[in-house]
Amino acid sequence: MKRKTHYLLAISMLLLMLASCNNDADKVKDFAQDFAQAVAHNDVKKVKSMYPDAAQCDSFALHNYSPDSMVIQEMKQKGLYKVFFTPEITATIKRASDGTMTVVNSKGLFAFSDGIDQLAISTGWFQHKMDDLQRQKQLADTAFLDFLSSKVSNSLNATISATEWSFDMPEGGTFGPHSSEPLTLHIKVRNASSMPLKGSDYYVTSVVKDNSGEVLVTKTLKGVDVPPAGSSTITFRDNDVPVIEGGYLGSFDNTVHLKVSKAKMISLYLQPTGNEYEEYKSQKSK
Repeated sequence: MKRKTHYLLAISMLLLMLASCNNDADKVKDFAQDFAQAVAHNDVKKVKSMYPDAAQCDSFALHNYSPDSMVIQEMKQKGLYKVFFTPEITATIKRASDGTMTVVNSKGLFAFSDGIDQLAISTGWFQHKMDDLQRQKQLADTAFLDFLSSKVSNSLNATISATEWSFDMPEGGTFGPHSSEPLTLHIKVRNASSMPLKGSDYYVTSVVKDNSGEVLVTKTLKGVDVPPAGSSTITFRDNDVPVIEGGYLGSFDNTVHLKVSKAKMISLYLQPTGNEYEEYKSQKSK
């Protein structure tokens, strides 16, 4: 009789434990669905209240989510649950002993702006295994963007030149402020890179010098589109060039100046290899 009583007691305790576990799982599920709704409705204030460590993120996304497809797994550590909103988007929920719940980690929920996610992955700044909080921490290292823009700028400056020039002499054989005919100048811009160069992204300064090297005038010229591994010519007519004795020009020193923002320069002209962040860390440690 005693053995039967002990057996029934054990069964009752087991049923109570299972009921408690099921009750906890239901509460976690309700919390997870409430959190998903907050993300879907862009209720950033509520999302941050449920996910305190995400305080520095202002944009969240939950694509291809269906409540019916959500999966919840209890983790080895007591009180932790992993929620799969989709196979790619997950969150870790912590249930305290008093029953309160918070999101303590996630992957794929943070929506990084300006295509930074794709840039970070392509340059090695992000690793695929990183969770959202690790990626957010990485983005605090903004000096990496300076490194990238400097790298792109140096590369473009090394492959873009405007050293070739020529001019058409006016019919009268003279030019300058008192000439009836302006001087027609041709400056060839060469682009040795594999990327097209937009004319709106640069300008050229042309320093006109006399035969002895003295600077006579400096002109600023708008850029023209240059194809990859090609050249284009900037042609302009100007009579604001000082008369030089004998109608001879000593030289034109032409310099290409990039004028794009850091973000645009990186997005348009960077050709990532995937090793940029390792290269940056290596230089930083020297």
